[in-house]
Amino acid sequence: MQCRNLLHSALIGCAAITLIAPLVRATCSDAPSNENVLWYASTNLTGCPAGETTGVASHASRVRIAIDYSDMDCNYNAGVPPESIYVTWQNRSGNVTVNDKTTNTYADDSTDASGHTNVTLPSLSGNGTIRVWVTVSGADQGFQDVVIRTLDTDANGRITASDTTSATDVNWSGSVTSTDKNMILAHVDHWRRNALHGTLVRRTSLCDTCPDHHPNTKGEGALSWSPSQRYIAYTAFVGYASDTACKVFVVPSAPTDGNLMRQITNAPTTGHDYDPSWSPLNGVIVFDRADTMLISKGLFGNFGSVDTTDHIISHSNKTGCNDGGDNWPAVSPDGQWVVFSRCKGYAPPTLPGGWALWKVPIAGGLPTVLTDTTTSSTDKYAQWSANGQTIVFQRNDPGLGNQWRLFKVAATGGSTTQIFVGPTSYADSVLRDAVQPSYSPDDSILTFEYGNRHPSLGSQFTHTLNPLLSSPDSTKIIPNYASFLLRGEEAVMTPRLSADGTRLALNTSQIWAGRRNMNLPPAFTSITGTPTGTLTVSDTASVVSSDWDTYDTKTEYVVNASDPESNTITYNAFFRPAWMNWDAGTRTLSGTPGSGNIGKVYYVKLLATTASGGSDSFIFKITVATTGPMMIDRGALAPTLQVISDNPTQGPLLVRFAAPPNMVTRLIVFDVAGRRVASLEGKGISTLRWDGRARGSKRIGPGIYMYRAEVANVRKSGKVVIVR
Repeated sequence: MQCRNLLHSALIGCAAITLIAPLVRATCSDAPSNENVLWYASTNLTGCPAGETTGVASHASRVRIAIDYSDMDCNYNAGVPPESIYVTWQNRSGNVTVNDKTTNTYADDSTDASGHTNVTLPSLSGNGTIRVWVTVSGADQGFQDVVIRTLDTDANGRITASDTTSATDVNWSGSVTSTDKNMILAHVDHWRRNALHGTLVRRTSLCDTCPDHHPNTKGEGALSWSPSQRYIAYTAFVGYASDTACKVFVVPSAPTDGNLMRQITNAPTTGHDYDPSWSPLNGVIVFDRADTMLISKGLFGNFGSVDTTDHIISHSNKTGCNDGGDNWPAVSPDGQWVVFSRCKGYAPPTLPGGWALWKVPIAGGLPTVLTDTTTSSTDKYAQWSANGQTIVFQRNDPGLGNQWRLFKVAATGGSTTQIFVGPTSYADSVLRDAVQPSYSPDDSILTFEYGNRHPSLGSQFTHTLNPLLSSPDSTKIIPNYASFLLRGEEAVMTPRLSADGTRLALNTSQIWAGRRNMNLPPAFTSITGTPTGTLTVSDTASVVSSDWDTYDTKTEYVVNASDPESNTITYNAFFRPAWMNWDAGTRTLSGTPGSGNIGKVYYVKLLATTASGGSDSFIFKITVATTGPMMIDRGALAPTLQVISDNPTQGPLLVRFAAPPNMVTRLIVFDVAGRRVASLEGKGISTLRWDGRARGSKRIGPGIYMYRAEVANVRKSGKVVIVR
């Protein structure tokens, strides 16, 4: 018998569900030709994704709908795109609401080989009943009523003191008490196209009613996640009577790690520390001070100690921008660069100031310009893509109506491209701005703030955007959170996703965080090198270090990861040098560095992602070694030496020695008059390296120099030419 467009849809018990008797109308084999929907509902929590807390029965704030889709002949409809399967909803009673503002909620993924997919209504707030309708391939498949109960009783998207404890939901610890209800985290599933978010949890206790710039209030600027996503860095006024300057603080992102706000910078009273950016290497944070300089500071032992020295990366002071210079830093995904804004320094009437994007090595050095320095436009709040190839930022161009817009530029600089086209006129004559763009960890979405940022008429929302869309307008962005106690035109929410893609943070008058993805992310487990062996990658590791076994022999490293929900994992490796190859299918890094790379250090970012939006990453710090492990009898070792390179175009003078452990090795350099210029010593198996410097580290001039390498009675002489 034919069974037209068979759809089997079930409400899974990830929300409080009040149901009549299950409606099991038929099976595919005996369904009448006019019946194409088979409905039944269940409160069986075993159908929920891993990570769901089951101790509170069916009161987590989401609804998950499972769908099986077959054709008229009961054949599975595989590969049906998510855009063809969606759910709409309507409030039936109470104040229950779906926090995401989009009209249709589409399937999480295309139907699989069995015609199966899920649709999730996440981030539900309030109490009451909603009615959900399912639509498949343009056909209405009926509706069902669902009862929702959450602790966000006033349905404002946040758990605050105004909410009651009469309803039931879950928090970080899986229990609800009157003392911790302000730290509730509502469960939320994730749809990777919309990046839907969960109920926010307040993470700071700054003053909500104090005037701007008052002690114990939040400062202006961005926020940043630690690589482990356990901490959030932000700016606040310290609250001392003698010191009203802003400092950088950190606070745990989860209440289970406490609520202590810890100060980690110490700006003088004449300046402020703003816009922290956490290095993916974890031990360094970068910020700007007094709007003129970029500073890095070391963080050690889970903040048990903080570097007492402020390391200046870049400093510029321009009179054309109210004595501003270098500002708004963001560390690259490999931890080696900082992109920032530099004042163009034009004084009126030539041009009204303006800022351009530059980048500089994180250790300091000569900055490189990325965007136009000849116009009056202002480019700021830049953020890197996960692969390090693209930088997104906000731009205000007085020639285009003083409206903030979103742009992108290649990490190497050059032409810019507008990535969000907002309307330029409104009935209220107040411009809408788009600010603070930031990529998700897998580069699949952008988060940003968009809306009317008028100081008294503000109505801003955080939004998500598909960065692959061609010139998306305001009809193609998805609002998530409304502004909350924002102050002034510079108060922006800075939506930022954590390194594993599971959490969102934003700032208004407080720092807030929420879990936006109940699907557990993948996790790297190890990296195995041939012949160096296996290195364990812990869940909290930001950096894993190893020698690339030898410069002249091919070495391979295979990375390994697992996913707690057995989802397919996609692997990537970014920031690879030219000699290093990557095979995503076999998860293998391989290559032969060559002698010109001996001693060089590379930072390769390894990324694992799943379709659910979860990710894991770490930096593989690779040092190119001179040689691999030598299987020898040290007691019977006959001393030998080998000149690896004496051509300055291929790098420094290198001599490799093999000798018993305590035998002294020497490399001596002379000028043409026979005067000793440099002398290096080692012992046993070693490599001596001369980089063209005399004793005292003074670089010598160009010319011809002689060298002699010796160990025991083995000697070799030659010459080396220094060309510059």
